[in-house]
Amino acid sequence: MGKRQIGSEISKFKKLSSDLEEIYSHTPVAMLSYNDCGEVLTVSDTWLELTGYKCNQVIGKNINLFVSDINKCKRASKGEPDRVEIRGIDNSSIIAEVGLRSCKFSEFGSCFDVAVFQDVTNEIELSKSLEREKELLECTLSTITDGVILIDEKDEVSLINSSAMRIFKLQEREALGEKINHIISLRNYYNENIVDFIKPNVSWISPLCISSCNVVEQIFKVKTIETLSSTLAGGRIVIFRDITESFLKREGELYQATHDSITGLPNERKLNEDITSFCNGHDSNALIALGVNNFDHIIYKRGKVAGEQVVKALSKELIFNLDDNDRVYHVGSNEFAILLAGKIIDKVDKVKGLINQSLECCGNSYKLSGCVGVYAFESMNLVQISEALNRAKLAYNEASQKHVACTYYYSGLETKFNRFIYISNQVSKALESGSVYLEYQPVVCAITGKLLSLEALCRCISTSHEQLSPLEFIAVAEQSGKIVELGKYIIESAVNQIDRWKKEGVDGFTVAINISPVQLTDDSFFDFLQSILAFYNVPPHRIILEVTESSMIEDWEVTLKLLNKLKEIGIQLALDDFGTGFSSLSYLKKLPIEYLKIDKSFIDGIASPEGETLTQLIISIGQALGLQIITEGVETKRQVEILKRWGANRFQGYYYSKPVKAKIVKELLMKKALTYRQ
Repeated sequence: MGKRQIGSEISKFKKLSSDLEEIYSHTPVAMLSYNDCGEVLTVSDTWLELTGYKCNQVIGKNINLFVSDINKCKRASKGEPDRVEIRGIDNSSIIAEVGLRSCKFSEFGSCFDVAVFQDVTNEIELSKSLEREKELLECTLSTITDGVILIDEKDEVSLINSSAMRIFKLQEREALGEKINHIISLRNYYNENIVDFIKPNVSWISPLCISSCNVVEQIFKVKTIETLSSTLAGGRIVIFRDITESFLKREGELYQATHDSITGLPNERKLNEDITSFCNGHDSNALIALGVNNFDHIIYKRGKVAGEQVVKALSKELIFNLDDNDRVYHVGSNEFAILLAGKIIDKVDKVKGLINQSLECCGNSYKLSGCVGVYAFESMNLVQISEALNRAKLAYNEASQKHVACTYYYSGLETKFNRFIYISNQVSKALESGSVYLEYQPVVCAITGKLLSLEALCRCISTSHEQLSPLEFIAVAEQSGKIVELGKYIIESAVNQIDRWKKEGVDGFTVAINISPVQLTDDSFFDFLQSILAFYNVPPHRIILEVTESSMIEDWEVTLKLLNKLKEIGIQLALDDFGTGFSSLSYLKKLPIEYLKIDKSFIDGIASPEGETLTQLIISIGQALGLQIITEGVETKRQVEILKRWGANRFQGYYYSKPVKAKIVKELLMKKALTYRQ
């Protein structure tokens, strides 16, 4: 090679070196070049910034001091990009992808390599972090009992845990990559509608179920949440929690709370829940309340089990004979309520027939006697809905009191009901405050006028100091059930007063106490009466219990058994208001009574031919049975004379004395005979 050629090559080298330095100083890429011996020839400013070296620390040094495993760089030159480790000035490790190209200075010169590096350290660390996060997530999900499915932005499954695979009977390969709503379908437990559960929802959706051949296999609550994790960016986590056991337990408890245990029918609580939707679903509606009036008699005669069997059988009769859209509820021991739609009058007539029939049950026949109260409506507001059953019961109570088969609700019943509630509350308050007391009306001998007995009459004063009518508050007490408590108060007060009179030397007469039919069916009545007599040391023969005809008819066998027990211990018995009720001679002959009381209505009517005939007939019946005849409501001398002539034994009424307080009785007893009251 001549001098001219050598000079030319030197000029080219200088220019190339200048060009390379220009490129290296301005290139945004981390790059360097090195010769066959591995000596670094050039280095870019970007590479220096990446590693922290200065140029003089790198130029002329062996590349292996900075880049590990030069062989990888050699492989990269063959078109196989690889990753290498670059050691920074502070011994930090930088992972980079390398691109290597071999260059030749001239056809006679040596070769050198140019290496271009791309820092991928952060990407690798991120990838490793994501892998670790995913592994941790998979490990965590595999240990929890909830089913968990991860879906991407396309709703495709990217991860499914073992619990979800078990719940939905899926293999992992069957789920991954599939749209979740293609492999899982959930329905609302109550209405069977398919539910879109993959929309993000921070609260649980429940109850959802998988249905197979209309059989619910499992019940879930589902929550779908968006994830902010870089691993699952844009995706959602769907959590399935199996609540089958707890849900069915809760449903069972709710069923028990809203259904009667004997009949299986829904109860009053369920009725209150159902009535709104029922009203909205039909144009013509009615709520009826019905009851079996002689249910207590059935229980007494055949036992509690028989009573339950009758209720079950009647509930089946009601369901069988009504339409599918009618709903039957059991709201009391012998009471039902029915929501009716459609032809109300026809259905009410059918129900009346069902509760007044001979019911065959478990090989026995039971003659039912009942009545119906009807509250008809087309639509109702919230106030009416809350009062619907009360109004139906008002109509039922009206029918029961009037002894008719059916009564329809009318607005006047509200006034009666409000008065009923008022009187009922006043009775309770009077018992608490001592505003209930007794007065006594004499019963005298028809021949001598001597005081033989006193009838204890209950009086009640309201909180406003009003004297309540005995006819009203006694009837309310019977209907509300307070008569048992009130009756015990009357009995104890009367027996206590007998004891006081005895201690004052006032003796030789009996005290008559009125007994309600409700008291006669009270299991504790007999024992209570015995205990009170024993406590005050009052002989049983000093007491006359007055019972009415209605109590005989309603529960004949129950009443007869109790009356015989009372008779055995010495209690005297009187049949009150005879002639106003059924007045059956066959019943009358079997009763263990000593006295027959003729109602005031007959005494008032003796001036008429019909009244005279009836009263004489009743007195004749009593005489034929050997009974003492007591006439109530005697107010005139003429009545006294006529009744004496017909054979009445005892008189009671204003002609002799009005009811008086206990302190006046002593004065009356001091008289040899009671005559016309001045």
